[in-house]
Amino acid sequence: MENLEHPIILRPFSSKDEIKYYNISRSDAVKEYFPYYSENFEDACEIVRIFSKGDFKNNFYFAIEEKNKGNLIGAVIAERITETDFNIGYFVGQEYHNRGYVTLAIKLLIEYLKNIGAKSVCFSVSRENLASISVANKINASKVSDGDKYEMWKKIL
Repeated sequence: MENLEHPIILRPFSSKDEIKYYNISRSDAVKEYFPYYSENFEDACEIVRIFSKGDFKNNFYFAIEEKNKGNLIGAVIAERITETDFNIGYFVGQEYHNRGYVTLAIKLLIEYLKNIGAKSVCFSVSRENLASISVANKINASKVSDGDKYEMWKKIL
């Protein structure tokens, strides 16, 4: 998914992403907030293999890449909950924080999902993760539940 206006693209993962994924996914923030954290290189390779085999019917795993540099900077995923509803997750490497890449990646993912019939996306956010709460607000999602540690956000498409 490429748009000439955007500094990033979403693309399928491939085996060439293993080392880059390992390098960007080892931060404490990824470990705490993203379910596909890699403790070691073998874990990163397995995660990239899983992402590469996404069926693109129920599970969608996209690499976030800096368009002009070709750098893998993160991942955005969508896993089907019902026929028209998806749970989403995302991360970018520490050095790519606060550049608007996550918000843009989520918007690109939502556009993709709308084109295949999605009606809503939801995601859980740690109450302490102010950056993700900001992303939720920027995409006009609504908080639908409030737990001790996590909030659930939903966007109707």
